[in-house]
Amino acid sequence: TPNEEVIKHAIKACRYLPRVVREEGGGGGELASTDCSAQSSVLIDQDSVTEAILVKMEAYGIPATYPILHALLETYAGGGMMKNNTSIGGKGRQTVSQQKAEDIFRLMSELDGATTAGPLSSSSSSIRALDFHLVAKTGRENGDVKHVEKWVGCLQDYGFSIDRQFYLTILNTYANSRDPEGMSKWLAKAKSDRMLTSKEFARFFNIVAVKMALHDKNMEGFYEVATEIVDLKSDSLKTSSANIMLEAVHHVKGAKDAIHFFKKVYFIADPKTTVVGRVSSVNKKTVEYLIENFGTEYTKALLQETNNYPGQWQDILS
Repeated sequence: TPNEEVIKHAIKACRYLPRVVREEGGGGGELASTDCSAQSSVLIDQDSVTEAILVKMEAYGIPATYPILHALLETYAGGGMMKNNTSIGGKGRQTVSQQKAEDIFRLMSELDGATTAGPLSSSSSSIRALDFHLVAKTGRENGDVKHVEKWVGCLQDYGFSIDRQFYLTILNTYANSRDPEGMSKWLAKAKSDRMLTSKEFARFFNIVAVKMALHDKNMEGFYEVATEIVDLKSDSLKTSSANIMLEAVHHVKGAKDAIHFFKKVYFIADPKTTVVGRVSSVNKKTVEYLIENFGTEYTKALLQETNNYPGQWQDILS
């Protein structure tokens, strides 16, 4: 006879099953499998197996306890199959997982005797900060920043604070959205709260740079964001981000400031080693930008002054 523990582990195992999405307007309710390997006419997918387990649980009179509901949340927040959970019609629409996760959280609140009005004290509740994170996480893949921010608010209403994992979920959701300005605000907050490694900061800042300056053509806005967030003395940057910053400084402040920025950021401390300054040295795009805006001879001088081995760029410097 299955018990609570068996049901819990069975539900957790479902996270590794493929998710199947119903196509809109597919006559007779056709199923479109998001797993290419599922060629069989009998599809074993996450939803149908989870439903079967819940039916079995009800048949044996096992109540929906907090551990079981938490296991369901973990499943819908995604294991290996999260990428398959796309909403029909592209980004911005709520996914099946988001709806189900919110329903499960409502059941958790009912178990605790909670109401949607007013927070619970975490001492009297079995609900943990991780549960809010799991619900929020279901909005990550389709870039639903409103969903994630709503659950950040709920988390804080319950008296919890945003932890490192939640910050990563917020930033990854923004990375999948079309809102680099919003992402930059969260990046600044995560950095000031010391929640990111230097590599994580460099990666997220690069996403902001590409989306804001290149995709949205908002050099002025990006310059303001970069000036506010980046500490040129201590932050490591990807070369692509530094290149975009160089262009932004040139665009907003002029040639003199751009040259000063280049000397400060691309400087390699010791030309005999591969140890670099703030970025991964110059790349071809950096050199091409310098030639185009400052001329070949001055570019050669700048590369020599910053220990950037002008010899390797001979093909474009000649």
